[in-house]
Amino acid sequence: MNRPSIFRGVQDVQPVTDATAGGRPEDLSPDGGIALRDVCKEYVLADEQRVLALGGTTLDIAKGEFFSVVGPSGCGKSTLLMMLAGLRTPTSGTISIDGTIVDRPYTDAGIVFQRDALMEWRTVLANVTVQAEVRGTDRKAASRRAVELLRLVGLEDFVDAYPDELSGGMRQRVSIARAFVHDPSVLLMDEPFAAIDALTRETLADDLQRIWLASQKTVFFITHNIQEAVYLSDRVAIMSPRPGRLVEIVDIDLPRPRVPEVMETEEFFRLTQRVHRWFRSRERAFAEWEADQEGSR
Repeated sequence: MNRPSIFRGVQDVQPVTDATAGGRPEDLSPDGGIALRDVCKEYVLADEQRVLALGGTTLDIAKGEFFSVVGPSGCGKSTLLMMLAGLRTPTSGTISIDGTIVDRPYTDAGIVFQRDALMEWRTVLANVTVQAEVRGTDRKAASRRAVELLRLVGLEDFVDAYPDELSGGMRQRVSIARAFVHDPSVLLMDEPFAAIDALTRETLADDLQRIWLASQKTVFFITHNIQEAVYLSDRVAIMSPRPGRLVEIVDIDLPRPRVPEVMETEEFFRLTQRVHRWFRSRERAFAEWEADQEGSR
């Protein structure tokens, strides 16, 4: 994942207080999903200037929920995902997943970035099962699960192929299968379809929905594509420009499994327009939200 140019050469600000490993925050998500409590993230640039990337964020994501986040570039979406993965530390606040505070790399997560990061010298099957090798788990069981996942994403005939023999969409399908192979409790996805053409994106979205419905994992999904967010999600969160804050969370009450025809319905159009209004008149919409926040204090 490429970091914005403003963050080149920056340092993480150490948290105000250290969370206890394996501890439990006072106000935990009631169903064992993802819980954020007043999470902030600040960076220090090379010239000692401080940049607040993410403002105070409190959020509960239910276990098994498909939760998407949309927002302008640089608003802290990827920063939030990296903190969920334990690859960045909040400056303040707490994050917990399934009751455990995340204060180090969270190993029970599957992560998919924009770039597939496949190992060119390994076959498709070997790329998917690399997780088993790293974790020291049963390789035969992992291989069986990998073959099943590859079947779900339509790659059962390519298990012995190499990455350079695959299209971009096929490579990203391998990445998705790899993220699921160790049976993680949470899947973190940072614009996984951004570099894929529109037609392939729709197919990949259906592949992802199929695996998610079969596994019922908790998914945290970042995208700039509003239709994609509405199509896939149970809820869609909108973030403000930096410092990023949640300005609205939209419930997506569309029947599942969803098929492409749902995008032609009035309800789908209404939901996408509700999200899109924040960006159609971006400066005015976010300024009005800021004014409302000030007025409520």
